[in-house]
Amino acid sequence: MLRSEDLAWDAVQETLLRAWSYGTLPENPRNVLIGLVRRSCLHAMRCARRRLDHEVLARQDAPATSCCSNDPAEQISGKDELRVALSAMARLTKEHRESLRLVAHHGLTYDQAAARLGIPVGTVRSRTSRARAELKRLLTPTKTCTAPC
Repeated sequence: MLRSEDLAWDAVQETLLRAWSYGTLPENPRNVLIGLVRRSCLHAMRCARRRLDHEVLARQDAPATSCCSNDPAEQISGKDELRVALSAMARLTKEHRESLRLVAHHGLTYDQAAARLGIPVGTVRSRTSRARAELKRLLTPTKTCTAPC
């Protein structure tokens, strides 16, 4: 399933740890272990797919000027900002992320985004608004008290 011997062994090890945490297994644990291995493999495949999706998004959203800057501090700062922004985007729900991507990134109107997603225009407006508000909340630094409170 995983097309990698190392990943397969990781799935088996995770399965054995999970089975060990159960404490007691049935007399013939074969079916239980096969089910656990299968779920571990599916989890590993989903994680790899998500990682690939994030990497593709990072390449698409990377600013063109960051690679051309000669200032190393500016390059690092740009990469950190991008990492933080992508991390915040990943925390949005899929529906909110998709609406925001179509409207803000691709520049579609609400009507065009609604047609592409096959949902009402009002739903696109509310999802986009909620996504923007959540991103603002996630990206706004919180105040920390350095003096004794």
